[in-house]
Amino acid sequence: MRCPWALWALLLGASVSRTAAAEVHVLETEIKGQPVAVGLYGFASPRFSFQEQDKRETVQFTPNPAFTLFRSRLGVTASLSHRAELRFELEMGKDFTQGMDAYIEGAPLVDKMATVSIRLGQFRVPFSRQNLTSSGSLQLPDPAYFATSKYVVDRDIGAMVIGRFWEDRIRLSAGVFNGNEPGRGQTLNTDGSFLWAGRLEVSPFGTPPAHEGDLRDEKARRKPAVVVGGGAMWNTQEDKHYD
Repeated sequence: MRCPWALWALLLGASVSRTAAAEVHVLETEIKGQPVAVGLYGFASPRFSFQEQDKRETVQFTPNPAFTLFRSRLGVTASLSHRAELRFELEMGKDFTQGMDAYIEGAPLVDKMATVSIRLGQFRVPFSRQNLTSSGSLQLPDPAYFATSKYVVDRDIGAMVIGRFWEDRIRLSAGVFNGNEPGRGQTLNTDGSFLWAGRLEVSPFGTPPAHEGDLRDEKARRKPAVVVGGGAMWNTQEDKHYD
């Protein structure tokens, strides 16, 4: 017997988690006239899930109602003026602690009209805006990926050049990565080829919010936020072909 739609709506509401987040500024000072900052941040996504069981012999989908901790993150950031940034983030809500972000970024060129930086380490592959949005900034528990997981790469180890132009209205990212998704346990480049990725974004009205939904203050919301962008990936790994 199937549950009424009203009950399903209630259960859906109960299963949607709101991320609880916190950020602490540990250090804010100056060294030789250059601002230096160190901060800690974290967020958690607890939720309760109830799914209808399907006991057909060909399916046998019988999940139990459960409370889960979908994400539990703790991270540290450090910055030196606009010239350098370090970020390290851990996921602690799984069976074992896993490194998420771990990179250093330096900017040899910093100007109002053009800023160029180089990022090294493990970080998000610049493909879709959904993939580049932090999990702590999502409106719903899960990202709304437009493609199957076969064509979605979350984080990888590599190097990337980032260009920001015209007061951050134009952003261009291009990087090369191992292509083996270290989040799934592989940190080495085992196939001899690399994953190449790039993304171009244009926001004519200025830098858009770095989260889903418009959570800016009332005055800022009077200014429209528009982003038009596109990304591309290329890899020759046997189970992932983007060319």
